Amino acid sequence: VFIPALVSGPLIPELLIFILISYYFYKNRQFSNLTKNFKLFSIFLMTFYVYLNLNTFFFSFDFNVSIKSTLPYIRLILFSLIVGKILIEDENKILGKLLVYSSLVLLFILLFDSLIQLKTGQNIFGHKYSNGRISSLFGSEEIMGSFVIKVLPLIFCFLYLTNLKSIIYYKIIFLVITIVLIILSSERVALAHY
Repeated sequence: VFIPALVSGPLIPELLIFILISYYFYKNRQFSNLTKNFKLFSIFLMTFYVYLNLNTFFFSFDFNVSIKSTLPYIRLILFSLIVGKILIEDENKILGKLLVYSSLVLLFILLFDSLIQLKTGQNIFGHKYSNGRISSLFGSEEIMGSFVIKVLPLIFCFLYLTNLKSIIYYKIIFLVITIVLIILSSERVALAHY
């Protein structure tokens, strides 16, 4: 649900991150079965986080604003480490497959909604598009193209990790839907990234 939740705005993804971190630390109070590489990566991320906060503490013009922006990043580090540990422990690659399928469903929904918005002038929630830019479920924020192009490498990563049987067809489907959504969104930067 995490990638589809990103479309809704910042509240639901932040809530999901908080729930995952809380649940994981409640269930697993020890990290004894971590691999050496994973421990090194964890140490690197935490060291970098401490460096950022110390750098903010000593070299900031406005300490309150800077520390408020860097301190909460610990949640993203913990989230990435926990998701990495969960994926390492997932021997059947079920979570990776769920992520690929949920992303495919999300892209089909965005495509369907974008085509409705292009044809009728408004999406399924009644939001009208302006300046020839389709925004689909993102409403007044015209970020559909950049969202899709930023999610595509993550989807491809999980496609390779899960070893799906017809991976070439999934890649073609994702690439075609992505380029159509980028063209509909009229975002030149997303098109250049594609």
